[in-house]
Amino acid sequence: MGSRLKVESLDSLIREIWVYQQELRQNYQILINAAAAYDMAVGSDDISKKQIASLEEALKKLEKTSELAELVMEELLKERKEAIAIY
Repeated sequence: MGSRLKVESLDSLIREIWVYQQELRQNYQILINAAAAYDMAVGSDDISKKQIASLEEALKKLEKTSELAELVMEELLKERKEAIAIY
């Protein structure tokens, strides 16, 4: 019974991480669009360049977060597979 509960818990965690990754992807695209729109609307003065650089830094952090979430999900999938084998 413990293994069944573990599998169900892992399924729930995996599902939530998947949803989180989808939201990260959506936010990533929003930031890309914002950077492009800002660049087109404001131009390329020093302040604009700094703001775009800030957006690009946020994009890098968002990408790293997404990669970490992917690694966590892979480990959870392995653990789920082991739990199913025991169950």
